[in-house]
Amino acid sequence: MNNIIKVFNKHEKEIKRYIFDAITKLNQEDINNSNIKEFFPIFKSLKSVYIVDKDFKQITPIFSKHSEDNEHLNEIDTTLKENLLLDKNGEYISDSYLSSKDGKPTVSISKQINDDEIITMKFNLYKLLDEMNYLGNVDIFAKSMKIVYGLIGYALALFALILIFYSLYNFANELVLGRNDVIQKPISQEISLKLIL
Repeated sequence: MNNIIKVFNKHEKEIKRYIFDAITKLNQEDINNSNIKEFFPIFKSLKSVYIVDKDFKQITPIFSKHSEDNEHLNEIDTTLKENLLLDKNGEYISDSYLSSKDGKPTVSISKQINDDEIITMKFNLYKLLDEMNYLGNVDIFAKSMKIVYGLIGYALALFALILIFYSLYNFANELVLGRNDVIQKPISQEISLKLIL
């Protein structure tokens, strides 16, 4: 997580330009309910998008790739109202944070699209950095660590299974040979170990 935040902070200006240039190219004056979903094919990392008016009242549903949420329609977006600081170009990009909905690193952007409306988008930070090819070395390291931990886990599981089967084999072998000390032998060994200690 810290590596992703460092990469984001290092490339924040490029990320900002990438997103805001795409919004500008989509003729920002005409963004509305019918064409707002056109951002999803452009940004593979886009989680949600919606528009608020100048008073921060939500005027469109919250659109995601496969659904739309009308729950907060016509309500004031207090979080946006308290935290939004548009720059001289009418743009804002948040610091990275963990989403309350899915717990994944997220970044929000907002842009004033006309005098009365602000578009707000939320991006999966990991997917956004991957989409822009900024995760090369970080991604390789994370994947290699997963492979190493996976191999260690499987090796330990295999070792445990071998020990179980070896114990069962020895127990069955002792029973087949008909020795009477099958139960007594481990108990006497435990007693002798305790006496030694």
